[in-house]
Amino acid sequence: MGELFFHNVTGQKRAAGHLSDMVRTGRILHAMILTGDAGSGRHELAEAFGAALLCEHPVERDGFLEACGECRSCHQAKSGANPDLITVRNVDPKTGKMKPPGVDDIRRMRDSVAILPYYADHKVYILPLADKMGAQAQNALLKTLEEPPAYAVLLLLAGSTDGLLPTVLSRSVTLRLQAVSSDLIEKDLVSRGIDPKKAHRYASLANGNPGRARLLSQSENYEEFFRQVTELFRDLPKKSAGDLSLASARILGTDADFDAEEEFYFLAEMYVRDLAAGLANAPSLIFHSLITYSNHTVENESFLTFDQVERLRLAVSNARERRARNGDPVMTCELMLLSMRDALS
Repeated sequence: MGELFFHNVTGQKRAAGHLSDMVRTGRILHAMILTGDAGSGRHELAEAFGAALLCEHPVERDGFLEACGECRSCHQAKSGANPDLITVRNVDPKTGKMKPPGVDDIRRMRDSVAILPYYADHKVYILPLADKMGAQAQNALLKTLEEPPAYAVLLLLAGSTDGLLPTVLSRSVTLRLQAVSSDLIEKDLVSRGIDPKKAHRYASLANGNPGRARLLSQSENYEEFFRQVTELFRDLPKKSAGDLSLASARILGTDADFDAEEEFYFLAEMYVRDLAAGLANAPSLIFHSLITYSNHTVENESFLTFDQVERLRLAVSNARERRARNGDPVMTCELMLLSMRDALS
């Protein structure tokens, strides 16, 4: 788990302050929903809160009351072996990826909640991907939410509250994490030994998400992927249908340590957003600064109209909808690129 301190969570001082104040005052909420994209710091905050709440000698540090890092409870938490700080894990045995807790996971958690804490005054349960849980699992969780033991604390981690049942929402308090400024993300990357130029680039691409910036900065093949996508967008007006078909297959078939399909659509959205910002004379255009870094320029962008940008936006939005309906990935990508090309022509 690493060092579980509030001050180590990049850009979430407001949320960290609320959680720290609970530890300081002893007014602990029994069910909280921490919302934010994966990589925003929601899991780190949950672990820091659990460690601080269970710590034998909490200390003041940088304005937070948090775990001392030295007591038995803290050492157990850092090694993932604290019996009172429990992450409800459901791992796909084939892929090794985390899945939302299922109904059986929640039932096992319920049985565990009935057991008194081993050492501390509380037992803290962290539920990743809570908004992706099925209705049966959420309903199984309700009994614990309705009648929690005084010592039990449940932290539901979610991308948003949209996937949570109203009954779950009504019995929990939601703490929303904020987007982190690119300056803070850049400083975080530099502090981790990332070259300042690369740190600036990946902070710009992070979309307010420190975890995303860290993953991209550590990727072995993202630089080449980004170069290919940049060149594709630059040359769209010149591409034939056959060219775009080949480009779609090549990009989606990228053997990468990131989700190439998702990243491609993200970059398409950023590209269109930056073109729209350019029409409004907005500063700090993320995609444009990256194109400048790559010594590329987007042709004809100064002659774009608002109607063209809206057609570009619809092309990407429609592709997202086709993906959600499980449309053929290559055909969906190809249709999007054809629509974008036509909008730019």
